[in-house]
Amino acid sequence: MLSRTTDHLFWMARYTERADAACGGAMLTLRGAQSEAAPAASRDQNMPDAKRTGSQPAAA
Repeated sequence: MLSRTTDHLFWMARYTERADAACGGAMLTLRGAQSEAAPAASRDQNMPDAKRTGSQPAAA
């Protein structure tokens, strides 16, 4: 009985470590994707409205 419980605890810890490593890799991937997307979004916010929408101001 004790060896069976020990075996189950070992494998539970092993799977927990693997899940933690997978989540860490996923978080790094998401952070990288967010950092690549952030400069483009900030450039769009800094553009004048005419360039952002593609419309030209009316000539007076």
